[in-house]
Amino acid sequence: MNIRKDIDMKKLIIAEKPKLAANCVAALSLIGESLQRENGYYEGSDYIVSYCIGHLLELYEIADYTGEKDWRKTALPYIPDEFKFRVKEDTSAQYEIVAKLIKRHDVSEIYHLGDADREGEVIVRNVLYRAGNIHPVMRVWTDDQTETAIKEALLNVRPDEEYDNLYQEGLARTYMDWLYGINLTRYLTLRTNAKPPLRVGRVLIPIVKKIYDREMEIRNFVPEQFLQAEGTASKDNIQYTLVLSNRGKQKPDEEIRAIVDRLNQANTVVTHIEKDERVVNRPRLFNLGKAQSRIAKLHKIGMSESLGCIQALYESGYLTYPRTDSEYLAETEAEKVDEIINRIKEVMPEANICQQKSVYNNSRVIGHSALRPTHKLPEQNVYEELVQTARQKAGGNAVITAETVEKCYTTILNRFMAAFAAEEHLIASSEVIIHNGEYEFVLKGQVTIKKGFTIYDNTVAGDKGIPDFAEGECLPVRFEAVKKMTTPPKRLTVESLNNYLINPFKSEVDDDYKAITDGLSLGTQATRTGIIKNAMDSQYIDCKNNTYFLLDRGEYLVDTINALGIDLYKNKTAELNRLLISVQKSEIDIKEVIEHCDEELKNEICAADSVTDIRICEDEEKVLYKCPFCNGGIVKGQYGFFCKDSKDFSFSHIRGVEVTDAMMSAFMSRKKVLVKGLKSDKGTYEAYIIPNGWEKRDKYTNLIHTLEFRKGGKNGKRKKQN
Repeated sequence: MNIRKDIDMKKLIIAEKPKLAANCVAALSLIGESLQRENGYYEGSDYIVSYCIGHLLELYEIADYTGEKDWRKTALPYIPDEFKFRVKEDTSAQYEIVAKLIKRHDVSEIYHLGDADREGEVIVRNVLYRAGNIHPVMRVWTDDQTETAIKEALLNVRPDEEYDNLYQEGLARTYMDWLYGINLTRYLTLRTNAKPPLRVGRVLIPIVKKIYDREMEIRNFVPEQFLQAEGTASKDNIQYTLVLSNRGKQKPDEEIRAIVDRLNQANTVVTHIEKDERVVNRPRLFNLGKAQSRIAKLHKIGMSESLGCIQALYESGYLTYPRTDSEYLAETEAEKVDEIINRIKEVMPEANICQQKSVYNNSRVIGHSALRPTHKLPEQNVYEELVQTARQKAGGNAVITAETVEKCYTTILNRFMAAFAAEEHLIASSEVIIHNGEYEFVLKGQVTIKKGFTIYDNTVAGDKGIPDFAEGECLPVRFEAVKKMTTPPKRLTVESLNNYLINPFKSEVDDDYKAITDGLSLGTQATRTGIIKNAMDSQYIDCKNNTYFLLDRGEYLVDTINALGIDLYKNKTAELNRLLISVQKSEIDIKEVIEHCDEELKNEICAADSVTDIRICEDEEKVLYKCPFCNGGIVKGQYGFFCKDSKDFSFSHIRGVEVTDAMMSAFMSRKKVLVKGLKSDKGTYEAYIIPNGWEKRDKYTNLIHTLEFRKGGKNGKRKKQN
């Protein structure tokens, strides 16, 4: 009987997400295992495969610990004696399925198939602990969700205890974010009477502060006129300009005019010419942030949308694990790269790519190697199939089409091909030194000789030709005092903000790699997009045309924090990051992190309590309509119409068209409205929109008003749009 039981014992694989579980089932088929789909899991003769749905558990709220009915009844900061997790209401059914599988008598071993990161470690382990697992746990670690990669990982599992430090750091980060986010959100909201609450986070605040600082620089900028000495001439049908820069601490106008006079009285002579041919280094592979920046720059695709597309491509096995800080590959990946290169050449015979040693650097692989395509290249119809998943991953009202997904994938594929381009990018560069008396001018030019990697991903500045000068040549340049105006700093773009978050101490630490490993970065590749989205959802900032703007509520938030003396800016965040790194290195434990946060929060709140002169957030919102759910007041904010008394109503756009005051008035009166410019996968169109009823918020969208579209009048086809 015991022998029979041993034969029937099975391994339970718990994946982080349903798609990864499906990929795992396909991988098991490669080793001869056939599994049948059941309710919430798959089962075969030797394996059971189930899955979480991201986080099945969430941390208790303060009210779960205290039973409070009123925020004001709980003293701040609130530090739980023990952090507890509860089952999330919308995923409780799947949790029960996984928990029952863990307790099955025929399960002998657990295979932990969370994503290969800190969060994946926490998600699956928390479920195992809550379900009371007593089985040994092995870790399946893979950056690649193709069937072959998962099969290889399943055959090379390691004891999960080897990842204990990663789990401890993940828990510490979760607790720290809860402590700062919950306590300071409550404190600021109660002090200011803000409605809705002023959401605070240890990474969110430095992000808003950076955008705030830039906005203040622009707002307080006073343009000044100044003179600059410039001389323009031409040769070989090429115009050139010699500039004596007067930026920074400008010289007085009289001095510039005097310099111009001296320049025009002396000869302008070419004193040195240097020409050479040089190779431009191939670009590095992408980490997530650099990929999102490039996608935003090339295609004007927002961070949430690009992350949704990249995550969907990863989960379907077309890209490797995306949430990485690295721009290099590990040397052990060379064989996989050979496979990818060969596969690309099968599909694109003209592709001129081959192995390049410069792409590999073990010392620069931080947890995960760079983002890259896998050997599994998507067919054209794949992009359409991934749209819905990408939208779900992006959340909110993300506008994602098959073309959006394709552009994201192609950008990453092109960077891979550029990094492995067989031909070098060769340029002819020229530098000409020109003197006029005591003044020196430099002209630089470059011309492409061989395109090399730029045929795949052109990261090189365009050609700039200069005349063919000769040493000793006297140039017929006439100088003038040209009027110039100082210009304000530019607003932050997706690219510039991402670069700042990777290394906010750039002037002190010039190496991004060192900034990341030393904990100086703000947020992680796994969290930045979500935090920026939270800042936008909280109406602190906005992003239009790839550029970030400060909103009134964000300005009020930073002004209030400054007035109260609460320090949660980049230096404080870096200090907290270093604590987390210490946990990962086993230098301190989670208890010490919590004690540190407790002391810091007490000091912050105690000091803020002594400040009495702060501006209270006045409720200037005018109630326009009654909420169809709670009869509360509907007001208009930065992001459209919403109910200020509940979270059940939020309405801003219909298929990419902003809801105007007139449209909203008609909708609330149950009148039809002809709306032009509605977006679909096939382009834009116009339609009559007729309110048909109200229903609760859909899981993946902020639009909760069900509408019916009537095309072509009364007899047109109908379709619903949430």
